[in-house]
Amino acid sequence: MHSLKDKIAAIVVTYNRKELLQKCLDGLLSQTRPLDSIIIIDNASTDGTEELLEDKGYLTNPIIDYVKMLTNTGGSGGFHEGVKRGYSKGYDWLWLMDDDVMPENNCLEVLLSNIDTIYKIKKMKPWVVVPTRSYLDQNKLSEPVVEKYNLNNPFHSLVQNTISENHINEEYFQIEGFAFEGPLINKECIARIGYPDKRFFIWGDDTDYCLRIRKAGGIIFYIPKAKLIRLRIPSNVNILTKEQLIILYRNAIYLNLKYGSIFVKILRPLFTVLKFISINVIKGQIKKVPNVFISLFFAYKRYFEEYNYFS
Repeated sequence: MHSLKDKIAAIVVTYNRKELLQKCLDGLLSQTRPLDSIIIIDNASTDGTEELLEDKGYLTNPIIDYVKMLTNTGGSGGFHEGVKRGYSKGYDWLWLMDDDVMPENNCLEVLLSNIDTIYKIKKMKPWVVVPTRSYLDQNKLSEPVVEKYNLNNPFHSLVQNTISENHINEEYFQIEGFAFEGPLINKECIARIGYPDKRFFIWGDDTDYCLRIRKAGGIIFYIPKAKLIRLRIPSNVNILTKEQLIILYRNAIYLNLKYGSIFVKILRPLFTVLKFISINVIKGQIKKVPNVFISLFFAYKRYFEEYNYFS
């Protein structure tokens, strides 16, 4: 349940997408339930982001807190920094998003009203509520909503059940997964499980956070009528650089090692490696094969590392 006195800050992570960032900020500043703060984490942009924000008057807005990182820490590092700052400043709720999304004007208001409804009807206090993400001018989800993760059966993927636009016929329903594109996170969640893991750099940090919530017994609800527009189509995995490919598979393997059952820990990384090798041999891209072993090495290295989620 939320209070009218609750303080809410948006956390926006940006890197070299100043035009999209401007649309995102305009959406945030137009909310029917005004935000108390907008914390922008700029991952050392080189496209004139800071100059645009200054020219357009955003930096003189008293609710905007602009932070420019010294280096590009990736989306994971950006969300880690933003959540850490927002939590330390005492905000009750943090609304996380990338720079390439734009909330509809009543998005925050709808999220908050459903928190109250869920408490009144189900007597449950969500740690996180999540809006619908759809592409501009398209009446479909940008990605399926993860209803349930599979941490036990190594012969199936990590995502067990998803919900598409064809199944959205309720005011709200409980889910297990979300992307860092619009989740509204309560401070109790952060107090229990800490900040996003900056070691991911990109990809998988949001899944990791969801699995930590699940492990801690937290509750996540999806609110279909709270809407957020995705302004661009994400990168195609087939055109990733060598470094990006290594990061993608490292993170995927690590998630299974960290949270999977003993059978998942043993078998799913093996299946991932074999599938990667098979696909690239068939495509005649044998030079890519060593990359998956690099990913495997660093995934295991991280698995055995000590890490503090509260620092």
